[in-house]
Amino acid sequence: MENNEMPNKTNEEKRTVLTETKAKKTFLDTNASWPLMIIYLGYLIGMFYTQRITTEYLPAGYNTYLFTFMPLIFGILITFLVYNLGKIISANIAGYKLIYIKFLGFLFNMSGKETKVTFRIENILDVAMQFTPKDDDVKKNPRLIFVGGFIAEIVLLAISLTLFFLFGFKNTGTVKAVIGWASLFAFAYGFVISIYEILPLRQDYPTDMFNLMVTKTKEDQLAFNVVHINKNRELNNTDFLTQEFEDYDSFYRSQVLYDNYLNAFYDDDNQNAKKFLALMQTYAIHLPEEERYLYVAEAIYTLFINNQAAVADKKYLNLTSDDKKAAVRPTRLSGYRTALLIYGNISSDKDRINELLKDYHENYDTLKTSSKRIIKEKELFAEAYAKLKKDKPGLNLK
Repeated sequence: MENNEMPNKTNEEKRTVLTETKAKKTFLDTNASWPLMIIYLGYLIGMFYTQRITTEYLPAGYNTYLFTFMPLIFGILITFLVYNLGKIISANIAGYKLIYIKFLGFLFNMSGKETKVTFRIENILDVAMQFTPKDDDVKKNPRLIFVGGFIAEIVLLAISLTLFFLFGFKNTGTVKAVIGWASLFAFAYGFVISIYEILPLRQDYPTDMFNLMVTKTKEDQLAFNVVHINKNRELNNTDFLTQEFEDYDSFYRSQVLYDNYLNAFYDDDNQNAKKFLALMQTYAIHLPEEERYLYVAEAIYTLFINNQAAVADKKYLNLTSDDKKAAVRPTRLSGYRTALLIYGNISSDKDRINELLKDYHENYDTLKTSSKRIIKEKELFAEAYAKLKKDKPGLNLK
């Protein structure tokens, strides 16, 4: 179906066409994290052995191990801070604000008036920042955000080279030589962060170059803004924006589908809810890996609620091991009801159920809000819990 025919059709007819269309896989849809990890490690090891050759420029008896590891540690740390500071500055100029930082399992949630800090051991390796348009302005252009880090890296390079040429070659055997060479290698080690961000390949998190490539069009910039506004709203417990497109054949356009589904589901608009889930399945190849299981998780929840436990079991067992773990470790409010039913019906693990209940009550049960989303999810969770108690009396749930 050509795009110029689509506007003449109703929304229902458009969605029918879309669900019958196969998503176009591109090289951007393949996660290259593991192969690239080998490249990053190889780069760092190569720099390590290159640095060992330069010890002849150091003072006699100087601790070569200190000379090697201090630039490695401080170079990566300083580059990380400077690179991300550049992004924060450029985001502010572009009209965006920082909503959260993930670092070593900690989540610094800045979506509300006060910063909240939480910790999850399973996210110990996660490092990420997220921005959202100020005033929820979906028309802003996010592309300046993705060049801020590179600009900061150029400034850092200029400082490093200045120190190197001032102190490195001309002062062999002195402390000045240590400063010059250490500054050069500190930058070289830290440059691994820029290599990560500059490669136009999909990784666990969208890199700056990846984001530049997937936000070229106005539609994708709009989708980026809607996705990140909703990430912010997930954190501050308000209702989601919805946005429909002519097609969802891209990284960010595909990500609006789940929130579109949830809003239709909350409104008891079952027809549209089913269509959005079908579209998620159609365009799943574009979704981040951590979201590809969501349409299956919602199907599992629906099957359990409608007394089709055997079919729900089969769907869950057919998930990948990573998706199975994600389905029972909810990071979104909507995931708790599904996780509860999986624990109760498949694993019958009362300890895990109690842990889930504790987490749910601490984070959501005491919320005082007029948000339709929160009110509806509380009702759905209560319904799932009541059904589990009825169907599984052996669990002795309170």
